[in-house]
This record gives sequence, structure tokens and C-alpha cells, in this order.
Amino acid sequence: MRNPRLAGVYAKSLLDFAKNANQLDAVSQDMQYVKAACNVSPEFARLLASPIIKDDKKVSVVAAVLKDKVSAPTWAFLTLVIQKNRAQYLAQMAQAFIEQYDALNGIHEVLLTTAVAIDDNTQKMIVDRLKGSAQFDKVKLESKINPDIIGGFILEFDNKLIDASISRKLNDLKLQFADKSYVSVV
Repeated sequence: MRNPRLAGVYAKSLLDFAKNANQLDAVSQDMQYVKAACNVSPEFARLLASPIIKDDKKVSVVAAVLKDKVSAPTWAFLTLVIQKNRAQYLAQMAQAFIEQYDALNGIHEVLLTTAVAIDDNTQKMIVDRLKGSAQFDKVKLESKINPDIIGGFILEFDNKLIDASISRKLNDLKLQFADKSYVSVV
């Protein structure tokens, strides 16, 4: 079950705590790791969401998986979340923290979808273009490959979509032919 409001409140608390402890960057890396652990392992996510498994057992399993890989403030947060019976929202909290951290630091997350993998130089060129035209100071570029777009690219950032894909252009052309506006009426 999704609960973005709860995740946002917990993430904001962690952000404030990390800022006061001068551990903001370390906690940010930890939250990236926690998010990845929850997304990569469905069994881990099911364990966190299970109402049958007791909190002390969850803490011991999470300790085995995460304790040596995260900082002390993050570990304190994780145990608090589990003890407050909110472990099923941990992945959402990690995502909310990452979003709040990025907003605080002026980092813009950009999703680039292409039909084939692109090289580092092309990615750097796209980042430089975004920094210039959209006036972004910092860009976090995530690349995704989707052969269904045939060619071109799709950029998603700040609730904006730039679709310069071949599949989009073909679909637009298909709609124009379906409209038959090219046929003169006699």
C-alpha cells in the first residue's frame, strides 16, 4: 500500500536529523542503498511488509542486510521505523528522502529513454545542453533503453516530457492519415 504523505513526513524528519548531525551526504547514499535493497529483493520488501513477522525479527534481518553498510543516523532511523510498525513504507521513505535531498541541493533528476544504449560523450552532451537551456545547476541523468521507441529519445524532467522518438512521429503521421485531411474534397 502506498502512503506518500507518511513517507514524506518521515523523510523530512530524517533530512532534518541528518542535516543537524552533519551527515546529510552519508545518509543520502544510505537511502540510495536502502531503496536499491528494497527494489532488488522482493523477498526483503515482503519481509518488511509482513504483519506476521515480529518487529524484533525484522530488526535482526535488516541488521544482517544493512547495518554494516549504512551510517549510524540511518541505522537509528531504520530501527525507529521498524519499531513504529512502518517498515512496509521504507522504500517509499527512501524515495521521498532522495527527492527532498535533490530539491534541497538543486539536483534535477532527468530520465533519458533511447532505443539503443548511448555512449558517455552523448550523455554528457545532453547534460550540458540541459544545464544551458533549462538553467539546471546539477543534473542526475538516468538512462533507460526501450527498443519500442524505434529511434530518437524521450526526456522526462520536472513534470515535463520531450518526446523526440520515431514511434511518436510515426503515430502522429498515422493520425494525420486517419484524419484524411490530405485528400481534397470535390
